[in-house]
Amino acid sequence: MSRAILAIALTWLVFLVVPFPFYGLLALATDMQPPSDGSPLVFLTSVLIQKFGHAIAFVLLFRLASEAMRRHWLVYAFLWWVAFALDEIGQALGWSSYSWPEAAAGVLSESAYFPLAAWITRLLTSGRLVD
Repeated sequence: MSRAILAIALTWLVFLVVPFPFYGLLALATDMQPPSDGSPLVFLTSVLIQKFGHAIAFVLLFRLASEAMRRHWLVYAFLWWVAFALDEIGQALGWSSYSWPEAAAGVLSESAYFPLAAWITRLLTSGRLVD
């Protein structure tokens, strides 16, 4: 298995697993509910597909810019975080079915999973823990 495929698989796993505690804790602390406008299976399938696309783009863009990003992997993670945090805020402002607790859970989970995914991607694509 190539390092890029392994990086994509692990990044996808990070993108899927890390949000659970954030959404779970905020669901306990607020009235946040799972989406009710469709089946849970369809919702989970859509999340799997979205996160897979994000993982592919995350890893391949890192590899394309690897010379610049290898030493600046936290900047890379931060840029992704900014884009996704603004997306969460925009959804909370514009969609009546997307709540502020959901947006907060998204921003908080992205704060954890983008740096972790960038570190994993850097490690697997450069083969080094530190420069």
